[in-house]
Amino acid sequence: MVWTEAKNARRCELIDKAIELTLTEEELAELNGLQAEMLEYRRSVAPLPIEEARRLYAELKATSDRGYLTDELKKFVAVVFPGFGGD
Repeated sequence: MVWTEAKNARRCELIDKAIELTLTEEELAELNGLQAEMLEYRRSVAPLPIEEARRLYAELKATSDRGYLTDELKKFVAVVFPGFGGD
């Protein structure tokens, strides 16, 4: 799949129209398609480091289980990993 500047410009144009509340049903469908295509392209060229995040989560959880998390780190963990209180 090829992601082009033209596709991105059109996507941005449609986003602007969505913000202005002037997007038609046809344009919404087009925007949804372009968004999906852009995300697929991004995943192919710059995948998110999910495995590294899982490893970090496990490490932080183990640290928390031993009572080593500071209050500041607990706040950070709660933001990065919602649902994990660090307690």
